[in-house]
Amino acid sequence: MTGTNLHFPKPFEKPHKAQKVICLGWQKTGTSTLIRALRTMGYKSNKCVTYQTHLAYGRVNLNHVLEFVALNDSVSDFPFPLLYREIDEHFSGCRFILTTRDPCEWQESFEKHAHRLTNGKIDETIYGFNPKSVADNTHLAQQACDRFMAHNQEIIRYFEGRQGDLLVWDLTANAEWGPLCDFLNEPQPEEPFPWTNKAPSAPFSSTLKTLLNKVKGR
Repeated sequence: MTGTNLHFPKPFEKPHKAQKVICLGWQKTGTSTLIRALRTMGYKSNKCVTYQTHLAYGRVNLNHVLEFVALNDSVSDFPFPLLYREIDEHFSGCRFILTTRDPCEWQESFEKHAHRLTNGKIDETIYGFNPKSVADNTHLAQQACDRFMAHNQEIIRYFEGRQGDLLVWDLTANAEWGPLCDFLNEPQPEEPFPWTNKAPSAPFSSTLKTLLNKVKGR
């Protein structure tokens, strides 16, 4: 990969935890909630929003991305969900969390918020088109949802046989400390789980359930 001129932020504090947590979920799956929860648990957690507008997959300086991961206990949002293989190979003992959501709900949320996405080329790389085009061509939302599902299935297959390394978590259906703390072997905080704007969730899709059961060895 070749580099771009990144305004790369370097946090002043060193990581606090021995294990790193990498969030692999797409937008509109509760990634901001997950970061807030991890911070409450004492993880130095950061999203890449401070420089993600400078990134386009295929032009990312991978060393910069890995450095950002090294400087934090947890990272979330793009480009990290696209680089899970590289992160997995570079850092031993990482825990990965795939935040997901019922595909129909995700697509509906994407259609509502697509016009707000402003990450330029990286959004076009993720979805295969400029999200702002959804308003004029609604079938593109289905295309985005297909990519969302393919991403989830790809990750579940990648971690097949590594049950302890991946948590697949539908936050819209189960926003509480238990799944996260059990997965990371951490005590539950006294504070309420920091979930906001929770909406009812449809049943978890049968396709993802089948793939997840394979990961769990069922």
